[in-house]
Amino acid sequence: MRLLKNLKMGVAPLMIALLLCCISCKKSEPDHTPDAGSLKKNLQTDTLSDYTSDSPYNLNVIYFIGKDRTPDSAYQQRISSYMLQCQDFYRTWMDKNGYGKITFGLLKNSADLIKITTITGVNDQAYYVSAKSGVIRSEVDAYFAAHPLEKTSQTLLMIMGCKDHDDANGRAFFGSVGGNYCYAVDYPTMFEDAKAGKTAYVGGLFHELGHGLGLAHNGGLKTDCAVNGTSLMGSGNTSYLKSPTFLTLADCATLYNNQCFSTTVKTGWYVTPSTAISRIHAKVENNTIIVSGKYTSNATVNSLNFYNDPGTYDANGNIQNIGVNLDYDTSVWTKPPVSVDSFYVAMPFSEFRANHDGPYQLRIRLQQVNGSFQTKSYNYKVVGGTPVFDLP
Repeated sequence: MRLLKNLKMGVAPLMIALLLCCISCKKSEPDHTPDAGSLKKNLQTDTLSDYTSDSPYNLNVIYFIGKDRTPDSAYQQRISSYMLQCQDFYRTWMDKNGYGKITFGLLKNSADLIKITTITGVNDQAYYVSAKSGVIRSEVDAYFAAHPLEKTSQTLLMIMGCKDHDDANGRAFFGSVGGNYCYAVDYPTMFEDAKAGKTAYVGGLFHELGHGLGLAHNGGLKTDCAVNGTSLMGSGNTSYLKSPTFLTLADCATLYNNQCFSTTVKTGWYVTPSTAISRIHAKVENNTIIVSGKYTSNATVNSLNFYNDPGTYDANGNIQNIGVNLDYDTSVWTKPPVSVDSFYVAMPFSEFRANHDGPYQLRIRLQQVNGSFQTKSYNYKVVGGTPVFDLP
């Protein structure tokens, strides 16, 4: 993975703002298609002053390799190319969903190369399998502890540099929802392999970055999927570069609060507030689930996401196939608060991507302007095609 070099959290925004006063960022839309044969230059001895960004906070892109490896000559251009594509993808769907042309920040130089922090591990490459992801994270944290000015936000994208597809298999490749970090891989022909349908690692990187930015799995609503294709946070990791792929409205509501998407300098990022759902009511009218209630919070809530996760019963009647990594087909709505402490949402069952009989889980996520969020779960079921709630 790659890593953007960070400024100390309290100083970074001011320094970048100063740079922007002196240097105007390139505004043209470059072709971000990777070309391994046309590396402009390999900047590993450059400084942060060589890079600019319109954003006060920028994603930390880390390229991590074992001590017995050296990066291939084109890795900076290759990673820059698909990360700028990723940045454009997120910007496009933020705009289409009504949030404007905002996206996660990336530091970039005049050669259209992004800032990547290259870290060589203390162990050989073979050591850093998926089960050692925590070791990678500890070594990355140690690096930034020694170089605090290089950290430009709280979010880490850690990319394991590999020789080929086989070398990439078995490496850490996941994101932490709410943890502000994710892992991915890179190898010289990865983009070409993805276009040829030989790997999902490029779409997978976009997907895992979504988790690192706070996005939960969701498959989109039926109408949205019919128009826009496959939700990135559903199975979009395999559809990207092959068929239309999109971010849902609920995804964008979450991203709007993320530090890396902020256009202004703020304090108190990700501080967990005291939040609770104090009252909830659910009913079904014309096969539409209507959920309303009240919440308390000592931080500003600007959106609520309502995730509906379908499951099944096993032979003994126990609920299964609900929860983490079993929720790709979740249908989600997002709504702003009603007044300052209430919520209301109407969810037509016909819009569920999976609308079979069986157990379901409703997860209500309260999303604060400082990037934090809290989730409360409620079980219900569908009988004869009609949702049934036990809530008051």
